[in-house]
Amino acid sequence: MWFSPFFFLLPDPAFLTKNLTKSFIPGPLNLPLMSSASSVPEDRLVCLVRALKWYIEKTKNLLASVSLFILPRSPYSRASKDKISNWLVRIISPLAARSKTIHVHDVQAHSSSLAWFKGVPLQDIWKATTW
Repeated sequence: MWFSPFFFLLPDPAFLTKNLTKSFIPGPLNLPLMSSASSVPEDRLVCLVRALKWYIEKTKNLLASVSLFILPRSPYSRASKDKISNWLVRIISPLAARSKTIHVHDVQAHSSSLAWFKGVPLQDIWKATTW
């Protein structure tokens, strides 16, 4: 499989978060290949672009939809907003303080803080979070 150096995610205008309006929908999110952002060979294994392309290849015959997220069991329907929210909370919960319970509205703050501490430029964080 050939990998291009970038992967573009286009937001679904029908899937509006509470900080978006129909008059402001963010543009495409450009994700670079890890190999173009890091010289560490092991980083290739955790490359988001590589993982997304693998996922799309493996799920292309399961759902005739433009939805990226589908339920991982038959009948392989489109994942609801609530299900995606649940997945996000489960992913980010281990990064929070042990005494803090994470809710879906905490995901943006935690992910933004984590990106900032990892050295992501503030302008990129604002663009990705539509702030």
